[in-house]
Amino acid sequence: IGLTVAGMYHAHDNLRDNHVDIFSQKIADKIGDNVPGAVLVTLDSKKLSLNVETHALIVQQHDNNSGKWRKVDNIKLEHDNVTLQCAAAVIHKKIYRDLVDFDMHLDDISLDYKNVEL
Repeated sequence: IGLTVAGMYHAHDNLRDNHVDIFSQKIADKIGDNVPGAVLVTLDSKKLSLNVETHALIVQQHDNNSGKWRKVDNIKLEHDNVTLQCAAAVIHKKIYRDLVDFDMHLDDISLDYKNVEL
């Protein structure tokens, strides 16, 4: 079974910035054109802290009929408490420095974007 790109995520260096820049939007649009129900996830950096109490995700889903992105408001994390505790630990222990995303993998294919060792 192969893997499929079902969406993308992005985050900004500026903690106060949550908009989707034109570059990210073009990539998301291309994914949305090719993958039914694709998602675009923005990381809301303002909600990240050592004591994460709620998810920091702004999720949009591609509507195949209209070709537009629609915000998904009722997001439910699987195993909410454990997931949020893990997110807080990643921030507290600075594990995020070791996370590899797919873009990094494309620059150096020896890097594991699945982050199995973490």
